[in-house]
Amino acid sequence: MHGGPCHIDTFHDKPSMYGMDGRTVDVRTFGRGGHRSQGRIVEPRWKSRQYSECGKRVSDLFPNLVEKVDDIAFVHSMTADSPIHGSAMLMMNSGRVLSGHPCPRSWVNYGPGRVNEKLPGFVVMLAPAVARSAVHATGAVVICQPPVSPR
Repeated sequence: MHGGPCHIDTFHDKPSMYGMDGRTVDVRTFGRGGHRSQGRIVEPRWKSRQYSECGKRVSDLFPNLVEKVDDIAFVHSMTADSPIHGSAMLMMNSGRVLSGHPCPRSWVNYGPGRVNEKLPGFVVMLAPAVARSAVHATGAVVICQPPVSPR
């Protein structure tokens, strides 16, 4: 989820981060902004509490989810080469921190092929400027979102 809440604000409470908002720390990052050696801490915006039999901590951001917390599988082993959300999301979906690389679904389309040859098996929604450089030989249909005019 591009621009979504941080894992610390959802299911991975870090109480030691309270009071550190805005502090600059040494951390190597790499993403669309290039290589950096420092980053800014953003402290958790919501409190979390332990719920249900599993004892999982869940943020106050999700008050209705606590009823189902025992039915959810939580994966805490994912890592990325960058703590920057956009770059980490690209890495999660394509294995690379920079855009322009195919995701697993596009490779499935490319290998075995589509189930229905009359319909696309994979759709990419991009801004028009990005779409010109992002089409690969994967059978994907690129739908350009119209530019948003400022009001």
